[in-house]
Amino acid sequence: MSYERQAVEFLKCRKSIFYFIYNYVYLEEVGGAIKIDHGRLHSKTIRSVKTVINCHKLIFMASRQLGKSSTASMIIDYVANFFPGSQIIIINMNKSAAFVNLKRIKFIHQRLPKWLASPLKYDGDRKSFLEFENGSVIKTFFYSTITGPDSLARSLTAPCLYIDEAAFIPYIKEGFGSAQPVLSKAREQAIKNDYPYFIMVTSTPNGTKGTGAWFHSMYNNSLDSDQIYDGLNSLVPDYPSLLSNPSHNSFVKVRYHWSEINSKSWYQEQCRELNFDKRRINQELDLLFVGGTECIFDDEFLSELTPSPPDSSVY
Repeated sequence: MSYERQAVEFLKCRKSIFYFIYNYVYLEEVGGAIKIDHGRLHSKTIRSVKTVINCHKLIFMASRQLGKSSTASMIIDYVANFFPGSQIIIINMNKSAAFVNLKRIKFIHQRLPKWLASPLKYDGDRKSFLEFENGSVIKTFFYSTITGPDSLARSLTAPCLYIDEAAFIPYIKEGFGSAQPVLSKAREQAIKNDYPYFIMVTSTPNGTKGTGAWFHSMYNNSLDSDQIYDGLNSLVPDYPSLLSNPSHNSFVKVRYHWSEINSKSWYQEQCRELNFDKRRINQELDLLFVGGTECIFDDEFLSELTPSPPDSSVY
């Protein structure tokens, strides 16, 4: 391919994340890699990518094995590669998850044509960050590396933030709240320079209290993506006014349930893999906000409870 053609392809990718995904992205599968094309991305995945790029704040709740992290990896590598000097933060629930997320991003990046990919400065597997020769940096954090929620804010000097499995991260509410001024400042700089900026939150549910409370609240108070996308998965013309409606927070939620793509037999096999654990099935497959991991009662008992007003009160 000539240098002129390579330059054109680079600009096409920079202009359109979907051009980049459909023409150059490979995802890892058992025994090799799979090319992403128009037929391989589910409509909810497409909607999630569009929401991150156009609406900038996404809550993506999806059943296990439906590609939440892979979706984030494609977006993150796109930003880091085509927008030099980008700063991207990934918040994880533990060290292992942090390394897995970086591995997914590296898998995508290392399979790009050499003329398209900015080289990585370090190619090892035990680093908690990825640094590109174009100046972009992807940093990962997890709770065990942070002395307290407030210290998280000092790390988030980046316009692009991905929170993975948010419902299972301790003190995420306090950390995210204290980080808002820093995130807002980085976002202003990105807008000024016409650079991507986003907050992407993915998770399965973890109840309504305790560690999972923040994700539950954020999801319930966000705008349903069905309100801003039409039947063709295109944004409706008045979506900016819908986003700014003060009746909800500034996030758009996308719900991707296993039944939208998989069969009942797949579900049954997943239940077997989860050892028929009702709580994990509710969380990881059926996306139900019932009992959290810290709850002493099982989900079957909780689902049978109904609220009722008190018979009397003491003043």
